[in-house]
Amino acid sequence: MNWQDALDQINLNPRSNSNQPRPALEWRNALYALLTLVSDDMSLEQRTELAGRLDTFVANSWAVDDSESIIRFDAVARKSAQALRIENVKARVDSLATTTADFNAANKQFEAISAQLKKQASDLRAEKLLNAIDAVNGTLNSLQALAKAVKDDAVDDDTAAIEQALDSVKKLRAVLEGMNK
Repeated sequence: MNWQDALDQINLNPRSNSNQPRPALEWRNALYALLTLVSDDMSLEQRTELAGRLDTFVANSWAVDDSESIIRFDAVARKSAQALRIENVKARVDSLATTTADFNAANKQFEAISAQLKKQASDLRAEKLLNAIDAVNGTLNSLQALAKAVKDDAVDDDTAAIEQALDSVKKLRAVLEGMNK
């Protein structure tokens, strides 16, 4: 794929296909794709066009899931666009090297935040699952107490219904406990 085709395939639309704001991960990937197009032998036209796309990135990027990372990605894109507009090749390469380091730092922070959010989500799911197990255990204890209380006075149909309810709750508890492992 040639340079122009690669540039044209990078989506800088602020909304995803489902018309929802794009998540920070998609913006990170778009910025990475733009930065991979930088090379020492770029023509003035290519540098100008890529700088313009980086400006478009800054103008369009926003995310509801991680605005702090977007701010850092925007700073990298702005610095990269400025570096591409520098005429002196050595100064341009040095400036781009700095922005690449900035991008790597922002990317590390983004990945750390993502990992932390995944762990928090996992912890919340586990907590909810344990709460469900506790509720099932309470129901099971109540049904067992009811079965003992009505055992002598109950009709066979009542006893059978209570036993069936006990069996169902025990199965539910087993399923929930299996999910918690």
